[in-house]
Amino acid sequence: MGLVAPYNIGIKIGAISVIVGSLFIFAAGVTIWIMGNKTARFYVIAWGIYLAALVIVPSIALGIIPNSAFFRYSTEISATIQMVMLSFALTQQINTIRKDRQKAKSLALKAAQENERIIKEQNEMLEKKVRARTQALQQKQEEVTVQNEELHQQQEEIIAQRDFIEQKNKELVMLNDHLNTSIQYASQIQKAILTSEEEITSYLKDCFVLYEPRDVVSGDFYWFSAVNNSVFLAAVDCTGHGVPGAFMSMIGNTLLNEIVNEKKIYDPADILSTLHEGIKKGLKQGETGNTDGMDVCLCKIEFDERQLQYILTFAGAKRPLYIISNQQMTALKGNRRSIGGIEQINKHPFENQQVTLTAGDCVYLSSDGLTDSPNPQRQKLGVKRFIEFLQTHHHLPMLQQKRLLQEEIAAHRRNAIKRDDILVLGVRL
Repeated sequence: MGLVAPYNIGIKIGAISVIVGSLFIFAAGVTIWIMGNKTARFYVIAWGIYLAALVIVPSIALGIIPNSAFFRYSTEISATIQMVMLSFALTQQINTIRKDRQKAKSLALKAAQENERIIKEQNEMLEKKVRARTQALQQKQEEVTVQNEELHQQQEEIIAQRDFIEQKNKELVMLNDHLNTSIQYASQIQKAILTSEEEITSYLKDCFVLYEPRDVVSGDFYWFSAVNNSVFLAAVDCTGHGVPGAFMSMIGNTLLNEIVNEKKIYDPADILSTLHEGIKKGLKQGETGNTDGMDVCLCKIEFDERQLQYILTFAGAKRPLYIISNQQMTALKGNRRSIGGIEQINKHPFENQQVTLTAGDCVYLSSDGLTDSPNPQRQKLGVKRFIEFLQTHHHLPMLQQKRLLQEEIAAHRRNAIKRDDILVLGVRL
């Protein structure tokens, strides 16, 4: 400003600037010191003294302070003191940095030691876990080994059982084949003792025999014999099915042939009484308590040439005889007792029932297997339905009636299991 303005003005402005600036610098140092920087005290002292000297010089110029040698050299003195203080400050700063470094090293060492301790503990813990896991795996491996041994032993047992079962199966197959062969042979024998339909039709032109065993052999059988001017027909339902029933049927067939063809007993009631005694004696039922027997529908048909009519004599053991004459259905009921078994006290003797028939009349004999045939809902075909069938179809040829009756049974039973032998004989006079 001395170039453009009077010197005294410039120096005053400069002095004021120095004073203000010095105060700002000093205040800044005090603030830093208060904030915790210990080195700032040397800065405040150094700059305080120097600033004081700077204030003294312009103060001399302003006439505030007397112009003496001490005050004139106050700047040089304060600068020297400032350098000393700043050296102290630098030394303090260096020491502080060194302490901080040492502290940092100490902290780093402690941290490293702590890390090492933690790592050591973790390693020890990991080793324990590994040992425990290894022991567990070894134990599991031992258990698996034991289980494998047990499985191997079980496998050997299963193989041995399989071989045993296969051997038994082979034996059972052979036994089953043998039994089937025997049963098939028994079936042939049973069929051989039954009168063929061809022989029956040689005496009774229009007739049918519906004979369906539940098994290969049957507990039901039909019997036919022609003597002089009479024919005998019987539908017999023996106790049991299969082989036991077949044995009973052979006994019954043999006894009927003996009674009629050898002993010449022609009265149906007497035939049943004699058959009853023969079963009891043959099976020793009085001694063994055996109760096997049979239900029988038996009739004798005689042709009266003078009257051109038929005399039918019927006797039954728990089985009825169905007759259709002049479009009318008649059911002749048998006695309420069976053939064989333990005879009850006061049982009525077998009785004959006699009817006169003409040509074209129909006669039907049966076991209970047809009416007892169940459907999948276990409902029986029933006597009522059988009678309705006969009334509806009796006018048809007998062989056609047989075919329709088979269809009726199949439609009723569908896929239900056959539970009994089926036997029906139909004759048109």
